[in-house]
Amino acid sequence: MKVLSGSEMRSLDERYMRDYGISQEMLMENAALGAYYFLRDNNLLNSPFIFFCGPGNNGGDGLALARKIHSYNRDIRVVLTHSPKKYRGAALTNYNILKKLRVHIEDVEDLDLPSICSDLSEGCIIIDALLGTGLNSRLKSPIKEVVEMINSCGGYKISLDIPTGLSSESGLPLGSAVKSDATISFGLPKYGHFIGRGRTYVPRLANCNISMGEDLIEDSSVKLNLPGPLPRRNPVGHKGSFGRALFISGCDTYLGAPYFNCYSFIQGGGGYSYLFSTRRVIDSVAPSAREVVFIEGGATPGGSLSPDNLKELLMRGDSCDVVAIGSGISLDPQTSELVREFVSTFTGTLIIDGDGLTALKDSLPLLRSREGATILTPHMGEFAGLSGRYIEEIERERVELLREVARNYNSHVILKDASTLIASPEGEIFINPTGNSGMGVAGSGDVLVGILASALASFRLSPMEASSLGVFIHGLAGDMVRDTLGEEGVTPTRMMEILPETIKTFRENYKEIIQNYTPIKL
Repeated sequence: MKVLSGSEMRSLDERYMRDYGISQEMLMENAALGAYYFLRDNNLLNSPFIFFCGPGNNGGDGLALARKIHSYNRDIRVVLTHSPKKYRGAALTNYNILKKLRVHIEDVEDLDLPSICSDLSEGCIIIDALLGTGLNSRLKSPIKEVVEMINSCGGYKISLDIPTGLSSESGLPLGSAVKSDATISFGLPKYGHFIGRGRTYVPRLANCNISMGEDLIEDSSVKLNLPGPLPRRNPVGHKGSFGRALFISGCDTYLGAPYFNCYSFIQGGGGYSYLFSTRRVIDSVAPSAREVVFIEGGATPGGSLSPDNLKELLMRGDSCDVVAIGSGISLDPQTSELVREFVSTFTGTLIIDGDGLTALKDSLPLLRSREGATILTPHMGEFAGLSGRYIEEIERERVELLREVARNYNSHVILKDASTLIASPEGEIFINPTGNSGMGVAGSGDVLVGILASALASFRLSPMEASSLGVFIHGLAGDMVRDTLGEEGVTPTRMMEILPETIKTFRENYKEIIQNYTPIKL
């Protein structure tokens, strides 16, 4: 499913009306009809309704929906945030129809907002049709006060297109935003539904295409990350058939990362898992990971891998399908030099994580000339080093900055966050729908590295396919743990332990799982 920015959606609306002769009234009618279907299908039509409508097209969508619900003799209340003189076009048309139908329409300036809230029952449906995707500045009065009032009320809150106050570009609240129970998007979903803090404000999303086919959006390079079915496992395969991965990770003070790397590869279906690390790391990991092949490397005085290991690492890496470097290897200057030398010399498929990314911060051009595929797995702080931007800037422009970094450094980049984003060197962006806040714990990304390596080596997927599948499965494992133990119970160990069940469930229930993570189609 394609995902658009708010500005792209507005351009599409304009092109649709210009090139196909579709009127604004028709688009508004289709939006209202889709929202009506959502209410009907969720058995919400018998509740009392209150509509909060702003002066633009989003308010017009609300007025059109109010008219439809009124036509079924339902109990509705309509509140305008501005004088009717502010309404134009299709929004004004729907306002005039409601007036002719003798629907009582109130002006928010004539009302006491706290009293509105106290008048609403828990069973009331609150329709947020204040502002849509065009908002690009902080909320102002009176809409700001209405949003705060809506958030303080009981009832079931439904936002039309996007919760008022939530940026459709960044997913960040512009001052404050409606915390909806459900959002019905029009045309296609927007960035803001998923990224930034979108999940906080959009826990449930439905989409009405308002008669726009996805084939009309030819230039969209952002999609929801919904990978294809898992390839069938070779029924006569042996350990060599399911790939070899080398993990260069860990140091004497970071003992968990290498364990999660190498054993998640095994749990994810990999064949040979090799861990190259220091003696202390190996002694710590070996009792819990007996299936792993351990290779001891020379250490610096501080207990991390030394540059003397380069020759052996290159030899070992050449015999594997994928190499992962960087998880918990420390920021020891000598180890960072080893990372740079290895990255510039190794020609195979390479995953770079954690401290490995920090080691490359001032040597990023090395990535451009790599012969093999490269997958980078930064969190926000590490991505700040890759992009040269502050985190605040990244949060506002993450899609474009991610695309820029992936193109500039000829790499697949996985930006780990509440909604993880994946970028290809060609500029494609995928927004991942799986995962939850319980995964925000040290070690979670180390499990992801092992899953990615398994997708590359065991399933023999391309770097883009492996990134898509690996990120989705990683989040799905976290969600399966959450469903049993709650978000507080999500740990890297539990995610790793449930990986075989996660993969089995994904393979056997593929269509159902994809449907569960796709916005409801109206």
